[in-house]
Amino acid sequence: MRDDKIFQRLGQFVSGKTGTAVPRLVKNVDGLVVNLFEQLFTWDTVSVRVRELTKLRLRRVIDVGCGSGMYAISLACRGSTVTCNDPNPVCLEFIKYAAKELRLRLHEHPARAPFDAALCINVLDHTKRAPQLVEKIADSLKPGGCLLIHADFVCDGRHISDIPSIERVLHKLTQRFVRDRRPSSMRAEFWYRRARRAAGTELVNSIQTKHSELLRWRPLLHPNATGRCGSSGDVTLQGFPFYLMPTLLNERAWRLLLKCDGSRTIKEILAASARDSSLSPDDALGVLREMFSRHYLSRSPLDKGHRS
Repeated sequence: MRDDKIFQRLGQFVSGKTGTAVPRLVKNVDGLVVNLFEQLFTWDTVSVRVRELTKLRLRRVIDVGCGSGMYAISLACRGSTVTCNDPNPVCLEFIKYAAKELRLRLHEHPARAPFDAALCINVLDHTKRAPQLVEKIADSLKPGGCLLIHADFVCDGRHISDIPSIERVLHKLTQRFVRDRRPSSMRAEFWYRRARRAAGTELVNSIQTKHSELLRWRPLLHPNATGRCGSSGDVTLQGFPFYLMPTLLNERAWRLLLKCDGSRTIKEILAASARDSSLSPDDALGVLREMFSRHYLSRSPLDKGHRS
């Protein structure tokens, strides 16, 4: 049965449109039914992510902040054993109900670690203890286990959105995980747990780095960063990960960033920029420093000593 049909069936069970006995806690919560059907409208995005996860042949998965179980149930239907975690007891009651109705391997947290993978979809932007949550997730994964993250941190009054909070989350992620740099159409990111805790190597303060050392770095533009040209010729640099804040650049600075493919050092990029008269070395270096501080640039794995 297709996953969207499964959720329609579960929605009918919960709303009392079948003769099946439904637990009172689930049946009396109309919001959960609404949530189920609302998620069907985002099924295209969910299905892409589930397909990518299925390719990894994951046996044991933990869904942190599982909600009504769109991901957990879909993965369980494909053979994974999924442990569900959510602060809402109604959601967990529904998960137990779905597991019984569909005869799936769905379990309520806590469960025995380590897991092969963890999902953290729309969770980190809703808790002030996100760094501690990242730490707990890392401890629950086996070395090399993957973490799928989506978080918006939008400034709408309902999400955590201040820059220091975002920096703390990213710092903890880069301590415990390595980001998958491959471009993705999932509007989410894969991170893989490090075998050993790192010092947050991607969060390098380029302003305090010695000039001679900085010139040896090989800058790499974030694979999901995009530039959108405006009518004035300026370029808006943006990307979907939560830590990529929109930034306005002139066209010459954007052309400079396109040279940052991870294969050339900053010294080589500055020399090339000077030859084509796009930016002076000092101006170009200033742009690169700023892009490191905004996380649009990271050090390439080709850099000596930067391998995880």
